[in-house]
Amino acid sequence: MAQIGLHAYFALSLKNRLPKKRWFFVSFLFGSIFPDIDALFTTIASLFISIDKSIEIFHRTFTHNIFLVIFIYLLFLIFYEIKKNKVYLFIGNGLMLGMLFHLCIDTFLWFDSIHLLWPLPTNRIDMWPTLSISNWIAELIMFFEFIFFRLFAWEMTKIIIHSPFKNGKHLQSLNYFSKIQLFFLISFSIFSYLLDGKVIYYIFSLYYTPSMIAIVYYVYKLKDSINENIFSKVEEKDYFKGLTKKTPIKNIQ
Repeated sequence: MAQIGLHAYFALSLKNRLPKKRWFFVSFLFGSIFPDIDALFTTIASLFISIDKSIEIFHRTFTHNIFLVIFIYLLFLIFYEIKKNKVYLFIGNGLMLGMLFHLCIDTFLWFDSIHLLWPLPTNRIDMWPTLSISNWIAELIMFFEFIFFRLFAWEMTKIIIHSPFKNGKHLQSLNYFSKIQLFFLISFSIFSYLLDGKVIYYIFSLYYTPSMIAIVYYVYKLKDSINENIFSKVEEKDYFKGLTKKTPIKNIQ
């Protein structure tokens, strides 16, 4: 199952530990959530074929392979060579590292297989082949995804407050998004208690798909605030660091 909320929140938790280059972190954040857009294709396909078949075809395949990471990185290297603008290099590095970060989490910290060498006719990679999770654990993981969506909304709200960059208008919609996730969380808990089987997965997909689209939308629309937030904190840190190194007379000067 996809967990774009978890990946987005994990990426945001690293924003102060990554290189401070223009558009690097925004690209890293987008790269860390991009592979999970396969959930959208899985959901659409499940309307026409069985959900098991749609998962087999789309889930953790074409957006979760190392070749796509290499292709995207090489594409931005070409842009950099043509334009001679380091911004393309920073974006390419961010996207590549973000996608690799996502693939590493899915490979080593998740109890499901991943087709890292898609479309080659090789088997999926499964680091935990003998371990299977029960239905209640799977439902618990889906439950926490709505919590991660709320945490993402909270982090985005803090970024806008600190670095508005004409994005203050999105504060209200983020508040609505957070409240909707609370509704999803409560109603999903009730459905999980009352219902059983694959119906729960359909309900999760119904809630998850618009939430996933909203996450991608907010990362794109708030990219300027996210980018400026990184550098405003760096500038503040450098400023106060400079003050501590100066004598009182130098501060006056």
